[in-house]
Amino acid sequence: MPLCMICFEMLFNKCMKSSKLERYLSNKHPEDVGKSLNFFEIKKRTFSMAKSKMEKSSTQNKQNSLVSYQLSLLIAKKESACTVGEKLTIPEAKIISNALFDGKCTKKTNEIPLSNTTAKRKIDVMLESLKETVMIVLKQSEYFSLQHDECTDIDGQANLLTFGRFEFNGNIEEEILFCQPLPTKTTGEEIFKCIDNFLKLK
Repeated sequence: MPLCMICFEMLFNKCMKSSKLERYLSNKHPEDVGKSLNFFEIKKRTFSMAKSKMEKSSTQNKQNSLVSYQLSLLIAKKESACTVGEKLTIPEAKIISNALFDGKCTKKTNEIPLSNTTAKRKIDVMLESLKETVMIVLKQSEYFSLQHDECTDIDGQANLLTFGRFEFNGNIEEEILFCQPLPTKTTGEEIFKCIDNFLKLK
């Protein structure tokens, strides 16, 4: 869609006739009426350069975000503290950059978001996505079964750990569905309510 190089307003195709463009310029930008073609060409070049810079920045941000997710996933798989990213992983990457690439990648390394809160947030996002995917596959499976295990944590709180077993691509898969605290009385009724509430919410 056509765009005004002065105010960046979107224009309709029907406005591209010479007479309508002249009227638009007179009404919207009277101070620029009569200026040379060179003025408008400079405006166009400036806009193109800014657009190119923004697209490059957007691509870099996407790459940084992808790397952040990949490193956060490694942290989660190793069951490490989320602080390991900013305290160990990034400093290690800087050492490698300085030693092997003359520090050329150090600036880009600094741009990777991997603070404690960022790593935790990305792990939580991936966890929720995984939960949703597992529940979709489980519900689409022709048959599935649930296995429950009641366990007590170090604070003496009773928890219900539930596994789901289902068919996926010709294989039997098993995944943890949830782990939720139970009331003081761990009766069959309370366990059923806990499972029922989870399945209704998902």
